[in-house]
Amino acid sequence: MARATPFLLAFFSAAAAILLVVTGLSLLIPGGPLDAIWRMAESKHALLLPYGGLAGSAFLLLAIVAVVASVGCYRRRRWGWGMRLPGSRQTASATPRRFSPAVPLRGSRAS
Repeated sequence: MARATPFLLAFFSAAAAILLVVTGLSLLIPGGPLDAIWRMAESKHALLLPYGGLAGSAFLLLAIVAVVASVGCYRRRRWGWGMRLPGSRQTASATPRRFSPAVPLRGSRAS
């Protein structure tokens, strides 16, 4: 394992935790200043808003998991790596599909 790998995983886990906290709080407190993050994904916000309390709490719970994984990676613990690896695999497999030109964007019209 490269020297920088645990620190990079810790950094990205901490960044994910921050995003999860902001997302969770924006769902728990709708109409607040954190709602600005939803301008890029208003359709997703509309889907999650009816489940505000439940979805917001789930995001905050995931933030705790991300913080624990970040600490584990930073301290080079095997359990931290084990917590972080499934999330990295899921992100790596979903990102190319999301930005692939072969996959039409939802709501776009084929000419």
